Amino acid sequence: MGSDFNANLQIKSSESDIQEKFKKLSHFNDVSDLLEISPKHLRYILFDMKNKYKSFNIPKKKWRNTFSSCPFKVNKNITKKIKLHLNNKLLK
Repeated sequence: MGSDFNANLQIKSSESDIQEKFKKLSHFNDVSDLLEISPKHLRYILFDMKNKYKSFNIPKKKWRNTFSSCPFKVNKNITKKIKLHLNNKLLK
């Protein structure tokens, strides 16, 4: 597994399944099940993945650069999934 591992953003579970999974969250495997990613991959992303952000320079005027960084796609997708689940849970 490398930093190019891609977590799928598409949610496959039904809304009622997601609600049940959300209510029963108590262990790491429950979280990975809710996010529809294997526990092995989730552990890798959270604990073993060395570079979670990519860094780059943005050229500015007068020969100065601004240094910036952003999360890799896998981190963005997991964050978006969590946000979708929380929004659905809080809006109900």
